Amino acid sequence: MSMNRKICLFPLFTLALLVAASAWSAEAAHRGFKLTGVFSDMRYAREGGDVLGQEVFIVYSKDGYFAVLQSSEGEPGKPVIVPVALVGASVTFRVPGDVDARGEFHGVISKDRLIGRFEGNGQVVDLMRRSSYWQ
Repeated sequence: MSMNRKICLFPLFTLALLVAASAWSAEAAHRGFKLTGVFSDMRYAREGGDVLGQEVFIVYSKDGYFAVLQSSEGEPGKPVIVPVALVGASVTFRVPGDVDARGEFHGVISKDRLIGRFEGNGQVVDLMRRSSYWQ
């Protein structure tokens, strides 16, 4: 895909994400599901003996919402804790560059998943709400 086409598709993706965010925000208020939880696609790849994927664990504290993030591309990386901004079901957080070059994440939480995109590399994330890989 050419760079010009990617640049043209980015605003469309962002608009679609915002429309979905407003719809899911209304659903969250109506259905009352929790915004906190574990969202993961982390798994063990038997053929290579590797752990692959990522987890986002959104928690609440007296100081607001936080995300515990962990990624694995063979060996699990060090977890990082970052503050989270939540507006309705829309979630935003920034991963420090010295930990992960993917940068800021913008997404939406629904009853059964976290969907979003990292600005730094354009990675689209679709993580199911489920138990942690580590449980």
